[in-house]
Amino acid sequence: MMRKRQEFGQSMVIMAVAIVALVVLAGLIIDGGSIYLNRRRAQTAADAGALAGARMYCLSEGDYAATAQQYAEENGASLESVEIDADDQVVVQTRVESPSFFASVIGYPMDMARAEAAAGCFKPSSTANLLPIAWTCRPPVGGSTGVCSIHSIPWGVFEDLLAHVQFGNGASVVLDPGDGVNWGTYQDDQSGSSKMAYLVMDKTVDTATDCAPPFGTGTFICDLDGDGTLDVTGNNERGWLSLDGTGASDLVDLMLHGFPDPIVLPQWFPGHSGAANDVFIKAHDIQGHLVLIPVFNGICPSTTDTQIPTTCAADYEAGDLIRSASGSKDWFRVAGFAPFVVTCVSKGASEDCPAKTFANVKKNISTIEGYFVSGYVGGTGICPGCFDLGVYIISLTR
Repeated sequence: MMRKRQEFGQSMVIMAVAIVALVVLAGLIIDGGSIYLNRRRAQTAADAGALAGARMYCLSEGDYAATAQQYAEENGASLESVEIDADDQVVVQTRVESPSFFASVIGYPMDMARAEAAAGCFKPSSTANLLPIAWTCRPPVGGSTGVCSIHSIPWGVFEDLLAHVQFGNGASVVLDPGDGVNWGTYQDDQSGSSKMAYLVMDKTVDTATDCAPPFGTGTFICDLDGDGTLDVTGNNERGWLSLDGTGASDLVDLMLHGFPDPIVLPQWFPGHSGAANDVFIKAHDIQGHLVLIPVFNGICPSTTDTQIPTTCAADYEAGDLIRSASGSKDWFRVAGFAPFVVTCVSKGASEDCPAKTFANVKKNISTIEGYFVSGYVGGTGICPGCFDLGVYIISLTR
């Protein structure tokens, strides 16, 4: 009888220990799961806050700190801190806590998790909406190679302009330079000669014979914005790019459907000779749309792809990619993308466009006209060596 009582007592002790162990284990599982969920929620909130804050900071659209806090709280976390680090990125730290189960017994009443994320603006290395024009990286056309300044309108302001101003065939508005904030300051006052529009034409302009004084003896107003440099010109300043094939049909396919593969920059692409009339016909399909235009900062004329590093050593840099092509061609070193809104397309004499009329371009010349914008978010990939042309991607870095 005594032995049975001893065994019973031992069993009770073992059961008690087992119950305690199970309770501890259950508490650890519950608290551990709670902390894991809190950690995921805190990280999601930190990511959202960093991305939203980076957009505000990079595009100067508002208070980046307040925006980061708003997005963090909307994702169920408390904002602990937000700052700009040495890499000019927005860094957000968040916290999520909930009542603990077992940990409260040992003095930890809350299950707490923290997370950190950083995001910034970067220049894209590829894009889908592409107008295959090589645009010189000069202000707006004249100037020295390497200086990249394109007259542009902030994207947010241009969206307001699209809602209030009539563009397209039959319109008469050619935007004036504005204050960068209010859409009304860009309205055409019909009196000044300073304009923001850019023109692409199916004719190579001879400055000396086509442009009006003081640049030449012709009738084209080649300085649309009145800053003393040419806005309408030829001489290898602009041309079509053979990004994917060499025919006009390939140019049209690029314009309407984009490039099939990522475009890694900087990269040398061959030019496409000729007027490419089909491009001007099909360009009506992108009228009113925003496209990205490749911008070049180096030219290597009349050479082959294998000769570029030696023939044009002044513009070629170690590590530049070269798109292969057969035969001797003019080559363009594309170093970035610039966002451009196509506002009007004129195919020959049957269609009028405001900037074409303003510049006194002959009616039988086909044109694509529009405006560069800045602060547009689009494209993919990160290109550290590309020029800052006003188009960005917002990306997490940690």
